[in-house]
This record gives sequence, C-alpha cells and structure tokens, in this order.
Amino acid sequence: MNERFQKLFSNEMLRIIPDMIVSFPIPNIPEINPGDNIGILITERMRALGRVEEQDIFVVASKIVSKSERQIIDLTKIKPSDEAVKLYKQLGRKSPQLIQLILDNAQSYVVQNGIILAKHKLGFILTSAGVDGLDDRTAIILPQDPDHSAFAIRQEVANTTGKHVAVIISDSEGRPDRKGAGAISIGLSGIDPLRVNEVKLKEGKTKKTEETISDMLAAQASLLMGQRGRNTPIVCIRGFPYQQNNEANIKSILH
Repeated sequence: MNERFQKLFSNEMLRIIPDMIVSFPIPNIPEINPGDNIGILITERMRALGRVEEQDIFVVASKIVSKSERQIIDLTKIKPSDEAVKLYKQLGRKSPQLIQLILDNAQSYVVQNGIILAKHKLGFILTSAGVDGLDDRTAIILPQDPDHSAFAIRQEVANTTGKHVAVIISDSEGRPDRKGAGAISIGLSGIDPLRVNEVKLKEGKTKKTEETISDMLAAQASLLMGQRGRNTPIVCIRGFPYQQNNEANIKSILH
C-alpha cells in the first residue's frame, strides 16, 4: 500500500469497509502504431505493477484501438459534398473534409449548439460520430467492431496470464445540453453491460431497474484517462464484483 493510499484510508476504515473498487492507470504506454497488440502491451506493463489479477477489468480508450487497427483516414483524399460544405459554413470550424468523414460514419445527425450529434452506423449516439481529427491532414474513426476488438484484447490477456478478465472499449461523449465531455462504453467482452436490480415493494410488487454498468466503469476510468494529451489510455479497475460472461457484448443493449 503506497503512502498516498495510507493517508486516504486508515487501517480502521479498511477494516470496517472491506470491499473497495480501485482503479489505476497502466503506466508507460507508448505511442500506438498500426498493428500493435494491445493485449500483449497490457500484460507487459502490468508486470511492473505486480501482475494481472483474477476479475481485473481493463478499460481501453477507443483511439488507441483504432490506431492499432489502422482506422486512420487521410483527409486529403476526401472530397466534401455540398452538405458538408454547407455544415462547414454553418459551424465555422472543422474542415469540410472532416465534416464529410463525420457524415460518412453517421446514420443520421442533428446540429445543436454548434455540435454535430450523430448516430453512428454502429448504433451509438456520439459527438461527431466518434470521428476525431488528429491534425489538419488525418483523422481517426471508431474501430469497425468494438466488441470484437475487446474480445481480442481480452483473449490475449487471458491466454498470456491464465486470468479471467474483462475489457471495455471507451469513447468520449459530449452532450449538447452542457459543456465538457464524459465517457461511454462502445465495446466490451467478459462482462455484462447491464446490471439488473430488483426491489420488493411494500404492496408486494417488484420494481426492476437496469443500470448501464459498462458506461459507469468507462466513466470511472475516464477520471484517470482524461482527454487527449494525458497519455493514459488504459486503466485497470480492480475489486468490482461481476459474473464472467463470454457472450456479453454492447450490441445487446442498443436500441
């Protein structure tokens, strides 16, 4: 237990509250290049922290998954449509080429408060359809199948360590009703995206609630990830109780 942790939690607190969920960043993640194996990278970097433990949950930023899977787009090769040019004039920011890429990845969209809020072809509602400009010439789009990406990372970690783990792919989410950005899950493997709670009411009825637990875990990890420039794209969450589910995927909860 490090000194900072000891200051935050006394031995008496740890005795009274035995169950804790701890999240920590995976250190020394290098710049990800096309073809890099993120599962191997996780197991290698986790050795510096001891080891991968049973039931660890790894939250991975979608941007590094996209980079490893070669989802980087050359904007100079994109010809903007009349619709993209019109949006560019309306917004006054983002290049027409970047806006065209957003339209290419969207099923539908609305513009609210200067934000393009789009339903991605995969079914997620995201700012700019999850498209992120890297510089004036290149942009990055979401992984083609985030659930499969999460499965591949999880399998690599499991095969290397022998541990049962879960992987969540997260992406930043802006909202038109407020400033700033949060995080949601766009792919997962090994953990159910929903937690279902049932409560017996006084009149004998049962009230059922569903929580998108994968989004909550993505949001917890985002506190450590931050936005671009923090270089903390992978976070481990340890101590959260869940049942392993090899068939779990994010597609199952999308409308």
